Amino acid sequence: MKKIMLALTIMLMLTACAPAQPAAPTPYPTYTPYPTYTSYPTYTVEPSPTVAKPSDTPNPTANALETIAVSKNNIATVEKSGVVIELVRVLVSDRENYPDDWVNNIPVFDAASTLIMFEFRITNNTGGTIELLIKEYCNVLVSGEQIDCSKLPSTSYFDDDIGTIMAGVTRQGGFYVPANTPRSDISTIAIEFPGAFNTNGNGFTGDFTFTFDITDWSWTPRP
Repeated sequence: MKKIMLALTIMLMLTACAPAQPAAPTPYPTYTPYPTYTSYPTYTVEPSPTVAKPSDTPNPTANALETIAVSKNNIATVEKSGVVIELVRVLVSDRENYPDDWVNNIPVFDAASTLIMFEFRITNNTGGTIELLIKEYCNVLVSGEQIDCSKLPSTSYFDDDIGTIMAGVTRQGGFYVPANTPRSDISTIAIEFPGAFNTNGNGFTGDFTFTFDITDWSWTPRP
């Protein structure tokens, strides 16, 4: 009996002293690989739309006048007593389709068949101030039609005042006159105006007259 009890006691002691069995390890979660890296598509630069360079636009006024007008430069020069007057440009144009707006709503120009431009250059070599009345008192003869410049509105004038010119000065300017004669019927043109006078009101050159034929004229641009 004592042997049995001793054996049980030894077994219990061995059991109590036996090391505890370790717990089963917790498995790591299954590794999920990252997705394979897909590169972005190659970026293709789209070409900018090609903008066509606009072509040079011709001057509409010049183009219009080339078809409806004739003109000429440096028609004639007259010198009297130190006063030099050059008729530097004349233009004869159909009134219809004339491109400049300033002639609109002026009755004497609206009713005209033809517009005539005179441009003068005047040099005073007299040594004193002179006066000229070209624009105010000229008379124009257009193939038998006489035009009195004194009846024209002031809007027909342009550029410098060519009336009062001091000694040694050159001035350039001009004016338009309306004509009833169609351009196609005009062959000769004459313009005449009073001569120069000094500050005392004394005339000393006599009248100036320019006469010319336009039958062989074509369009000549301004120099």
